[in-house]
Amino acid sequence: MYSSAKKENEIQEQQRVVQQLQRESKCERIKVSRCATDLMQYCTENQTQDPLIIKIPANDNPFRERRSTCAIL
Repeated sequence: MYSSAKKENEIQEQQRVVQQLQRESKCERIKVSRCATDLMQYCTENQTQDPLIIKIPANDNPFRERRSTCAIL
């Protein structure tokens, strides 16, 4: 009993693997050189809006520390 259930599980797992490979084989493939060129072009075109490249103005930065003043003193 145990070995037949184990074999069934193995068969089901292998069927899932085959189905996944069939799905992946239908995906469009693009050369790495083309992807790299496209990525570099995208980065160049959008670098003016990238906050990691250009400094965020202090008044627009939601993460800057706010200095609070003590009203009691």
